[in-house]
Amino acid sequence: MTLDEIQKILDEFEAEGIVWKNEDGGYLLTDKYYSSGYARSKPPHKQERAALMTLPPRIPKKPKRASRWRSQAHCNFVRSHACSTCGSMVAIEVAHVRIGSGAGMAQKPNDWSTVSLCKECHQIQHSIGERTFWKSAGVDPIELAEAFAKASPKAAEIRARKAEQ
Repeated sequence: MTLDEIQKILDEFEAEGIVWKNEDGGYLLTDKYYSSGYARSKPPHKQERAALMTLPPRIPKKPKRASRWRSQAHCNFVRSHACSTCGSMVAIEVAHVRIGSGAGMAQKPNDWSTVSLCKECHQIQHSIGERTFWKSAGVDPIELAEAFAKASPKAAEIRARKAEQ
């Protein structure tokens, strides 16, 4: 039996009210199929059964977070400060603070959640873990990132974007 022949049968069943087409393009059997005796008189052909079978509804996925807020201007502003832990003014990098940011695994937080670290401190932070690093440094990274955001040239934009969330 070809797909065209199966489609013709399904179209006939739909016209007779034996099946109905759902929004996913699949076909579902109606009560008429079972009450008409069709189900007991003649089992559907294997390919007809395959065509009539539909999958259960999909579990809706959690919506992905909207793309993170990024700002080269804010990152340059953060990078223009000395290291937040050792005070070095050489090889300053922007370090994203993941603690309390709501970013999941393998997701970079928004750029407003950044602090300045020198290359060495940034490497240490990654090697020993963020919480351990900040605890040993005696610095609250969330408070520090908020202070950078408030002083940023993009502070108004940051406040507006945070208000949206």
